[in-house]
Amino acid sequence: MKQHSNVTGISYVYDSVLRAERRQGGPITVAVVGAYNMGAEDVRNARASVGRFDVIVKSSSYGGISAAAQAAALDMGAQALSFRELMKRLGS
Repeated sequence: MKQHSNVTGISYVYDSVLRAERRQGGPITVAVVGAYNMGAEDVRNARASVGRFDVIVKSSSYGGISAAAQAAALDMGAQALSFRELMKRLGS
């Protein structure tokens, strides 16, 4: 994330929550979960343990993100993304 051309800085909010400051667009708060297959429960547990975030991302490039996880994130005003999708989001 730190090497993304639109990112000016990364800071830790908690051990699994980062804040990316961007040149264009506002900052993005990213929660990282260690789920192989991210489900809605992972999203809800992250919200309960770390609070508000804009994006929740899996730490593993393997597995997937369920439709229920995406829906749970949207209900919270966030997005459930893969790392590749997060890199695209940092640019927008």
